[in-house]
Amino acid sequence: MLSAALKFNGLTPFLNFNVTLPVQNIKPLTLMPNVILMESATEQPLSLLILVHLCLGSWDIVIQPAEGKIVLMRDVLAGIYTSLQELATQADYEWLLPAQQCEAAAAYSHHWK
Repeated sequence: MLSAALKFNGLTPFLNFNVTLPVQNIKPLTLMPNVILMESATEQPLSLLILVHLCLGSWDIVIQPAEGKIVLMRDVLAGIYTSLQELATQADYEWLLPAQQCEAAAAYSHHWK
């Protein structure tokens, strides 16, 4: 089970975080204290967390603790940021459905404008 801070009810996220920037840029909302980043990312503490999403294909995001033995909230955000810095290969692109390829091409073009 995910930490309450990772759950999203569809109204307002707990974090204002641009995943294209390093973790140091996280700006917690006033309702969430900074210490939340030091909490376990899951209700049952884990030493490894693998994020999987259909849109990522086989590109899973593996989260390991930066310090200690438990994956913390800051580890999850840092892991997402780090994984987004990896270069996608032609094989990654070809794995995508045509609509996803269009989205990826548009995002790439927007990024390099």
